[in-house]
Amino acid sequence: MDFENYPFPPIQEAVLDIFATLPVEVELEALSAFGNSVAKSFPHRKPRYKFSSKIRFNPEDSSQSSSDGTTTQTGWIYRTHQKERAVQARLDGFSYNRLPIYEGWKKFSDEARAHWNIYREFAAPQFVTSIGLRYINRVLIPMPFRDFREYCLLFPDFPRGIPTALSEFMMRLVGPSSKSEGPTSAVIVTFQPPNPGKAVLPLILDVQVTQPFSALPARNDDRIWSTFELLRNEK
Repeated sequence: MDFENYPFPPIQEAVLDIFATLPVEVELEALSAFGNSVAKSFPHRKPRYKFSSKIRFNPEDSSQSSSDGTTTQTGWIYRTHQKERAVQARLDGFSYNRLPIYEGWKKFSDEARAHWNIYREFAAPQFVTSIGLRYINRVLIPMPFRDFREYCLLFPDFPRGIPTALSEFMMRLVGPSSKSEGPTSAVIVTFQPPNPGKAVLPLILDVQVTQPFSALPARNDDRIWSTFELLRNEK
């Protein structure tokens, strides 16, 4: 497919994800070494954490109910000087983030692939379990406007008699691809409160496409990136 590159793309963040299974002996030190290798371009380092909780509920005696939470470091996030790009090296995979200004799919995917190859050297992933693309768009709609659908066709139909003035709104649609064993897509439409003094409504269009794998060998690089091309078309 041929796609137009907009001169002022509304993309606030583009994320390329690769979830993988690493050898049990690979620890955070290996991911830190990855960061050292890219420190010239990504000097800002921040730990990446995962939070999990467990709730025990006793319906006969609520005083015996309890909850536990644990926070575990799963990797590192490395950012550029201007914070417009980031690379995540985790024990469960790799991500590449591009914030404004998005410069097109080829540059974005080429940069992600180059850093994935470096990640592979340090983390030695064995299998890829899923890959995904996520694009968060922010479109400024001039106010006032008569019909939301002039700008976005995804909008609920209100029953007769229901007020249509909204102070909050979010619609989330999730569905499989029309292709057999294809990706799953999730689309979120919402808006942010208008800034005081600015007659615009920030519309958020969040599109995420994910392709699971049973256990794709991480060395099968051509299949990984050819599937990303398909995901881009699906997105």
